[in-house]
Order: sequence, then structure tokens, then C-alpha cells
Amino acid sequence: MNLSCVGFDLGYTLVHTHRERIFQKVVVKLGIDRSLDVIFEAYHRTDKLFMRDSPGVMCGRREDFMSSYFTKLLEMLRIDADAKIVLKEFLSEEKIFEKEEKGLWFAYQSARSVLSTLKRHGIKTVLISNWDATAEAVLRQNRLSELLDGIVISSQAGVSKPDKKIFEIALSKVGAKPESSLYVGDNYYDDFVGANSAGMHFVLINHFGRVGVEEIRNVHMISDVGGLPQYLQHYY
Repeated sequence: MNLSCVGFDLGYTLVHTHRERIFQKVVVKLGIDRSLDVIFEAYHRTDKLFMRDSPGVMCGRREDFMSSYFTKLLEMLRIDADAKIVLKEFLSEEKIFEKEEKGLWFAYQSARSVLSTLKRHGIKTVLISNWDATAEAVLRQNRLSELLDGIVISSQAGVSKPDKKIFEIALSKVGAKPESSLYVGDNYYDDFVGANSAGMHFVLINHFGRVGVEEIRNVHMISDVGGLPQYLQHYY
């Protein structure tokens, strides 16, 4: 296949937060010892659980799901604490972090180089994300906008993943055909289901091997966006 376009999810595909470090700071204040590695995996497992059991919920308002999310996160970490209290402390620390670092979302180290490499090879790049109006600011702050040929955000498009229409809108925007396009995302239930229904190829980002997605079969996986060039060399 002659690959002509690669579409990308945004959160935990091109950008990430430092939520794990903020969380560790909170639990240390509570006299609880958990390593960053353990916290990273717990967040990963909780993400995957919510993606599978509560599709779309994490793309909505945080106040609608964060209490139940933190309840599950604490269970994953075997921490016996009031989720509401931990969440309140977390949000307070998060505000401090955001002010000090001038943002919450940061591009993965390899994100810009991967997008640049694709453009050098004449492959179009398009963002397809379930996100609110802050997405464009996140892209600008991380200098990703300039490396994308198209940007389609659910809050602007009026349709969200896994509806195939948002993928079709994005492909139309950059003049690409689904059969020669690949989508890259970290949420099987939104990203694969939607991309597949639109006729696109797909690769799943999963930062911990098969952890959290043990039920998923017959889907190509990479550990992060930095592994995409090697994946493309092998399969395309």
C-alpha cells in the first residue's frame, strides 16, 4: 500500500500531562509511599478500564468522572483513602503546577520529529481528536499545529469518535483516501472502532506492552509515537 496520510489522536498519543508526578506529590503529603513506576502503571490501567467500560466519558467534563476515576485509581494502588479528599488535593497541586509550568499538556519528546519526518516524505498528517476548545491552544503551545496539514476537533466538528463521520471529515480536509491512510491512537474503543469503520488502517499506542488491553487481538501496537517510523518501514 502506498501510504499517503497519517491521522493522530491528541491526548496520550502526541501530548501528555505530568499527572503521575503531581499525584505522587499528593500521596507523599498523606504519608503514602508509591513509586513513580507503580503510579504510571496504575494510571495506565485505570485509563484502559474507563476506555473499555465507560466509552467517551473521559472526553467529557472532568467533574463528571474524576471522582469515580480516582476511586478506581486508588484501588489500583491499594491506597485506603477518601477519593474525594485525594482528588481535591490533586486539583490544588495541579493548579500550582500549571501556573509554574505555563501549561498542563506537553508534547512527547519524539512527537515533533515524527510529524516532521512524515512531512519530509510527502505524507499528510491530520489530527482527529475528541477534545474541547482548548485543543488548538495545546497544539500551538507545543508547536504541533505547524506540522499538521489538518486539524479536526470534535467540539468544532459536532461529531466525535468513534463515529466514522469525524474521520471522513478529516480525510476530506486533507484530500486523502481511507484505504491509503493510517490512524494512530491510544484508545481502541474510540480510535480503532472509528478508524476501522471509516476504512482506515490503524495502529494502537499502548505504553505498557499488552497491559490493560489483554482482551484485544489482531491489532498492531507500538509503545509510543516515537516507534511509528520503524513500524511504517516494516509494514509499508
